[in-house]
Amino acid sequence: MKKKASLLEKLGMSPVAARVYLYFFYSAEYSATFDELQNYFKVSKSAISNALKYLETLEMINSGTKDGQRKRYFTINIDGIINSDSAIKKIVLMKTLFKQIEADRKELISNDDKVAEIISFYDLFESEMGSMLAKWKESRNNL
Repeated sequence: MKKKASLLEKLGMSPVAARVYLYFFYSAEYSATFDELQNYFKVSKSAISNALKYLETLEMINSGTKDGQRKRYFTINIDGIINSDSAIKKIVLMKTLFKQIEADRKELISNDDKVAEIISFYDLFESEMGSMLAKWKESRNNL
């Protein structure tokens, strides 16, 4: 699992968050409790808590209770991975961030095309994402 986790770390995920996220894919029901995670990884409660908060913020996992139990279960959020609304929302947020950076930089530096290039990438990504996901869903329906 460590080798796979290192791929997620290269994308900016903390080592604990990467390992916790992958753990869900190898668990029987794609879920685990806080205690199960802490016992398995043998790290502090704070490390597990921070990893779970991070993954929930990115909509990579969900949490909730089962059958009236008090324990919270954390589960892979498949919709967060392949949902077009969620993906497009993230793209729009990133594009908005870079547009703000571009506006700030224009006050400091003229003729800076690097941020504009990033924005044009997100523009294209946003415009193509909807049709890409529609094609993918159609291919899944044809199986």
